[in-house]
Amino acid sequence: MDIETSSGREIYLSHNPENYIGDGSFYSKEIQYLMDNGYKFDDEGGIWHAIRR
Repeated sequence: MDIETSSGREIYLSHNPENYIGDGSFYSKEIQYLMDNGYKFDDEGGIWHAIRR
């Protein structure tokens, strides 16, 4: 994830991140990492775009 976030690559998620926050899964840890680095998630019709704001 460091490479994607530092290089400015687009990040898309296939599952709603709100359903996984804090559940202890690896996906949850990735979501938390993104949030800790200033990302928010926009639903784009069933695909979630992680955008740094």
